[in-house]
Amino acid sequence: VRANAWMVKQALAQEKKGEAQKKSTAKEGAPPSMTLKPSPEMEKLTRIFAGAWSTAERHEAMDGFPAGQSQGVSSFRPGPGGLSLVEEHKSAGSMGRFAGLGVVSWDPKLGAYKSYWCDSMSPSGCEPMGTGRWEGENLVFTGEADFGGGKKVPTKEVYTDIKPTAFTFNMYMGDTSPSA
Repeated sequence: VRANAWMVKQALAQEKKGEAQKKSTAKEGAPPSMTLKPSPEMEKLTRIFAGAWSTAERHEAMDGFPAGQSQGVSSFRPGPGGLSLVEEHKSAGSMGRFAGLGVVSWDPKLGAYKSYWCDSMSPSGCEPMGTGRWEGENLVFTGEADFGGGKKVPTKEVYTDIKPTAFTFNMYMGDTSPSA
């Protein structure tokens, strides 16, 4: 009950602050626009991936997980203001049911995309998944993640063969160089 009262007070305080700001800017002229536009990098990513995609997944055996297959759906949509891209993923297969949520945004200071991933199998719930850049026609993310045991392992996520109706996604953990 106490938390609800605090939240209401907070919301009212924010509303009053906004009203005060409107009054002060009205005196000084038109208020500055607080709406940011998506970067060209986010517009490109959204144009390529927005929509619902059927997935056919193949998992190689790794520590504690057997090799297997899954099928599912990944839905991509623009985040608030188009400044990010949100992915919701659900699948079922040899590893059981799986659900995940990812957010990618463009960091102009880094000159790279930043990726965050939350899922039903991650010990911490969510992980920053590193940074991504276009390498020719491929989108490549590199970083580190803790998949259990408190030890960070290198990760590499690669989007290839990107077409309007399909793309290939590979994720490498540990040794991030793809094996032939």
